[in-house]
Amino acid sequence: MTKILTPSSDIDLAVVDVPQFNNEDLSSLTIKLANSIIMKNIASYCEAITNAKVPIVKIDHIRSGISVDICINNDSGLQTGNTIKKLVNQFPPLRPLTIILKIFLTQRRLNDTYSGGIGSFLLSCMVASFLQMKAKTSQQLKIAPAWNLGALLLEFFHLYGSSFNYYTVGISIRGGGSYFPKRSRLEADNNSKNSGAQRQNMLWMENPDMPSLDMGRSSFLLPKVRRAFEHAHQCLVAALCDSSHSHSDRKDSSHSQSSSDSSLLSFVIRADDPSLAGRSK
Repeated sequence: MTKILTPSSDIDLAVVDVPQFNNEDLSSLTIKLANSIIMKNIASYCEAITNAKVPIVKIDHIRSGISVDICINNDSGLQTGNTIKKLVNQFPPLRPLTIILKIFLTQRRLNDTYSGGIGSFLLSCMVASFLQMKAKTSQQLKIAPAWNLGALLLEFFHLYGSSFNYYTVGISIRGGGSYFPKRSRLEADNNSKNSGAQRQNMLWMENPDMPSLDMGRSSFLLPKVRRAFEHAHQCLVAALCDSSHSHSDRKDSSHSQSSSDSSLLSFVIRADDPSLAGRSK
């Protein structure tokens, strides 16, 4: 649906119109669904996550090997998918950048929203905001935006790894994209558990479909994500410098192979990682 799938991407499945007799809550229904899946022996892994904002059942399907996240009576994922599709159509670099970054985070186990990582929708919005600001800068300078994917990846790592001020700035991608003072949203946040000092160093990303929601609220692994982005930027810059020197030293030799023939992405993405392996047949 969103066209930003990776080989290890899971499927988000919504089961709607499920009767809730006697005002039965979604957590109870989620546990019942998990128990039913376990009884039918169709999953090698099954876990009910009931403490999330939207309770889900996470399973690994035995026959296909596909991971599935199942929620009950919540179809917000459809709206999220449509939003991502619009962003992909608006910004051509968003799809390849997001796919690379999803793989990057997956290989470091920083991609799962339910364990504090950066999920697919939040990551897509981070990329969209980055591209929106690039487009605004190009418009102010009256030049066409240069969508060089290598340069964009390097700049993305630098922005969210080093230069972005998480303490005072929040992000909105509505209306062409903007930054806003984070303090104004923190003061208006009624959830005292996640407001104030505990939220100062976290990413505040406004949900474009529900602006009152902060999508970064649950991403408590953000400090690790920031360090990973910062380290990736340093690695790529060092690799680029080394590649430039190697090419300069060897440009007169017709029998030696330049190190630039290998992908610089190999410095931040492991090609032999299981996250890049195809599904088992």
